[in-house]
Amino acid sequence: MEETRYWDLLIRNREQLVRDLAFDDSIRLHLVDAGILNDARDLDMIDSYQTRYDKVRALLDILPRRGPNAFTAFRDALKDSHPHLARILQDESQEVKGPRVFIIHAGEDKDSFVRPLFTNLLQQGLAVTDIFFNEVSIKPGDNIRERILSTLSSQTLELAVVVVSSSLLSKQYWPKLEFETCLQNRKRMFPIWVDANNDNFKAFSEQVGKYSPTLKQLVARRVQRDNVSDELPGIAAEIIQQLSPLESGVSDPAGSQVPIDLQGPVMTELYIKACREGSLPVHSTRAQVVGQYRSGKTCFINRLMGEPVRLDEPITDGIQITPDVQTKTWKQSRGKEIKWQ
Repeated sequence: MEETRYWDLLIRNREQLVRDLAFDDSIRLHLVDAGILNDARDLDMIDSYQTRYDKVRALLDILPRRGPNAFTAFRDALKDSHPHLARILQDESQEVKGPRVFIIHAGEDKDSFVRPLFTNLLQQGLAVTDIFFNEVSIKPGDNIRERILSTLSSQTLELAVVVVSSSLLSKQYWPKLEFETCLQNRKRMFPIWVDANNDNFKAFSEQVGKYSPTLKQLVARRVQRDNVSDELPGIAAEIIQQLSPLESGVSDPAGSQVPIDLQGPVMTELYIKACREGSLPVHSTRAQVVGQYRSGKTCFINRLMGEPVRLDEPITDGIQITPDVQTKTWKQSRGKEIKWQ
């Protein structure tokens, strides 16, 4: 039963695996070392395919024939180079829960920036358990150091948000320890520079460089102190966009799912706003009309558009795109199926 459940996960996620997976040297070596793939026969067969997608399809066809350990070896091979794919193959009964976003900050910035950011992340769909914010996530009796370090090294943590301010730059222990732990565990980071200045953060940049040359090298979101409240919704949206495709389709408080292919924070905000304002049924779709040469495709489309059929209709040269076809009214049939009349 367990093996069947594993292969069901592979089948259910096959489309995303084919789309996202690059069958690189690290995955090859892992599967060969684990005895799942034969160094010559299997790899030669996979490499005989021309496209990246076909190579992955061939690999996925081989794995179910390689015994009960093949699935686990494949999932382990993905953890470093394709962590979001390893996550979707995680057996739900064994799934490890934990924060996905960690907010590194100085205590002085809690009221002015961190709590409002935390609230905005919740409003845009993340759960409280998705975010490590020390005043919420650390409970009485917890070992603070152990709780923080274990979270920063956990597999579930996808992003560390670093709120860089003058207060943080004056701290030499907790924020710096958290930042360096993220580096050691190769966690992705989202630095936010928060300051009040008139020199486009030039002097602030020098302070960051003195604190940590590595932190200065990371591209940062820059926010003027006076503009924090206006910019926080967009910053929260950008953070959510940084999360893995598996989870970035987050829920709006009204229950709507934000599609993962929305590009940028502005589109995400507009989508959430539209969902909150309600919805209307739309009977609209795209269609392709394909047929033999001179089979009447253009005449068919003309009839859909309510235009007469011409006996002398010229042959279409290439591909014809009809941008708008208006049908007649939609009516509800007795069988409660929508039919066009």
